[in-house]
Amino acid sequence: MSINGVAPDRAKYLARVRALLAKAESTTFEEEADALTAKAQELITKYALEALLASETMEPGNGNGVETRRLILNAPYVSAKASLVDAVAGANRCRCVFTPADDLVTLLGTPGDLDAVDLLTTSLLTQAEVAMRQHRREFGYGGSSTIKSFRRAFLLAFAVRIRQRLAEAAAAVVAESADRDRLLPVLTRHAAEVDARVAELFPTLRTARRSTVSNSAGWAAGKAAADRARLHKRRPVGPS
Repeated sequence: MSINGVAPDRAKYLARVRALLAKAESTTFEEEADALTAKAQELITKYALEALLASETMEPGNGNGVETRRLILNAPYVSAKASLVDAVAGANRCRCVFTPADDLVTLLGTPGDLDAVDLLTTSLLTQAEVAMRQHRREFGYGGSSTIKSFRRAFLLAFAVRIRQRLAEAAAAVVAESADRDRLLPVLTRHAAEVDARVAELFPTLRTARRSTVSNSAGWAAGKAAADRARLHKRRPVGPS
């Protein structure tokens, strides 16, 4: 990874990522969708690390502009969707605070990282919905109560597995970076700055209880759908 002190053009980067994710959502070929999503994730991570190091080079310890954004989650299955947002946020150096009473999540991070969370979350929710519809066509659900419990379990399992895979992908990019020795302390400082902002805005924040699952078929199907995304696979990044 080469750093010249100037962050890459964010608008151009976002356009490339959006194009990759749009293709991943629209294709009917699973392998093509896998490759496109993996390429988008790799591009997101590499850009974020370059931008973070460039900012640190110009103004060490400036926090790279930690900001907050709020996202309203549409019912149903709000808590399951919040789990997916939290999974994506954690893998992209952001924090996610869920307010169940308002169906609201507050995201904290740099502008570039927040953009990445928005793009990936939107794409992954779309992919999860497509996978659930496909499962219904192939296997059905049963009664209406079964449909509800299945879909909730599906989304929770999808979020758990995506959290693991995105974390692995992000860690791999850091491990392979030529600037790893410079990057690790910068990432540590950045995480502390984001955590400090969370503590400032949410001084009484408590860790939420883990959601329980009552539909094992939905859990298994959601985990399988997340596995098919193959977000941990390392692929060369070339022109889109």
